[in-house]
Amino acid sequence: MLRLIKYTILLAICTLSNISSAQFGNNWCFGDSAGVTFNSPSPTTFTSAVKSRGSCASISDSLGNLLFYAYTRATVVGNTTRVIDSSDSLMQNGNNIVGEGWYNELLILPPFNNSTEYLLFSIGVTGSSQTGLYYSKVDLSLNGGLGAVTQKNVQLLNLKSIICISAVKHGNGRDWWLFFKTYGSNANNDIYKFLVSPTGVSGPFIQSIGELTTAGLVQMVINFNGNQMAILNYVGMIELVDFDRCSGQFSNHKLIKPNVTVAPVPGVWSGAFSPDGTKLYVATSYDDSYLWQFNLQDSLPQNTVDTLTNFNFSIPAGGALKLAPDNKIYWSCAWNDGVNFNYPYPDTSYNVYNTYLSVINSPDSLGSACNFQPYGFYLGGGRTYWGLPNNPNYELGPLVGSVCDTLTVGIAELPTYKNNITVYYDDGWQMAFVNAKGLKGKNYTFQLYNLNSQLILQEQGKLNSEYFTKDLSLVGNASGIYLVRLITEKEVLTSKFVKE
Repeated sequence: MLRLIKYTILLAICTLSNISSAQFGNNWCFGDSAGVTFNSPSPTTFTSAVKSRGSCASISDSLGNLLFYAYTRATVVGNTTRVIDSSDSLMQNGNNIVGEGWYNELLILPPFNNSTEYLLFSIGVTGSSQTGLYYSKVDLSLNGGLGAVTQKNVQLLNLKSIICISAVKHGNGRDWWLFFKTYGSNANNDIYKFLVSPTGVSGPFIQSIGELTTAGLVQMVINFNGNQMAILNYVGMIELVDFDRCSGQFSNHKLIKPNVTVAPVPGVWSGAFSPDGTKLYVATSYDDSYLWQFNLQDSLPQNTVDTLTNFNFSIPAGGALKLAPDNKIYWSCAWNDGVNFNYPYPDTSYNVYNTYLSVINSPDSLGSACNFQPYGFYLGGGRTYWGLPNNPNYELGPLVGSVCDTLTVGIAELPTYKNNITVYYDDGWQMAFVNAKGLKGKNYTFQLYNLNSQLILQEQGKLNSEYFTKDLSLVGNASGIYLVRLITEKEVLTSKFVKE
């Protein structure tokens, strides 16, 4: 009876709403002044300071507030990457960063533990005097919270690069794998992998897998769960490889040769996985721009190709595909008058082609049921070229149930303790009660992950004693294994529980 009264009181003082997701990737800044935020069920637009045909990245805090963004602009006098603060102004020391104005050449990784230092990775591609892979540091504790670039253009590799870098969370839920590919006159199938952790950037670790190619227009797209990558290049190859987030190894290479009447396959340009990972969408960019859907559940995905649309323009129109936080896929397409080069757009060039994004509203569904809507999302006055932000899946958590689902495996300087934290889950009330003792820090970060390694709750605060308690309502959340993690300056505590 006393237990029932206790839980009744707890229910009265605790919120019963569903646990919401963190929102580190909820703001997109791209194109010509375009901005989209996904903090509500219906995305809204804002004006950004970006002037880029494709190379851009942005990051927000856990509440969806835009922190800063970066873009590279190609000009007649050279290329330059700029970092923009949350007031849409050039960040202190945020200019003259290596980059080239192509596509997907920038990527931002968040701080570790309680740091305020972000890493901006950039690459110099063809024609650049600074080729290879670089990183710069952004500290948001400076300049009144607007941040400043404290270190720039630290070179990791001096090799010619494709036009893309990508990244995915390590299976421990904290570190990152960063991917880089080279191009040149000698065909290769090498993937360069770096491990980014609180101790720095380790690597490269080189793995040869897949088809040999000399292509430079290559995209590396990772699915939502981080266990599969699609490698697409402009000469028409579509490759799939599985990825182990713990070991960092690729495996199970598969080449998809689209079974289409178009020959040769024109300008394979971009791709995006459906949220459930069972569909791959591929866009081409040539005189005819196609949007294809492949069913990855079929043993021969190339035989399942479904042409969703074909834009027959006088110039390449199809641009980047990207899965958004609202679980829709957006397609950025450029426009040209057929005579003049379209970057930058003339001030008078505003039309349905460059002021809208196309949308795949239900990407988990096959064929026409995916509800593709050409030019279905208005950018509110901004304009788009071929690119969308190169933001990784920031919400991906530890690989629950794996050998590296906590920081006891992998590179970590903080010890992990499991005996000082307990979680009791009550099926009747659908409540989890978290208790920790003997804490040594002054500040904490609390995280909750589901079985798919998705971060579904994160909060930060100050510790007033060596004890920590947290009552979680899981009403409306799926059954399965959940992991809680409590991080202080001196320790990381983890525990798991099962919701029936």
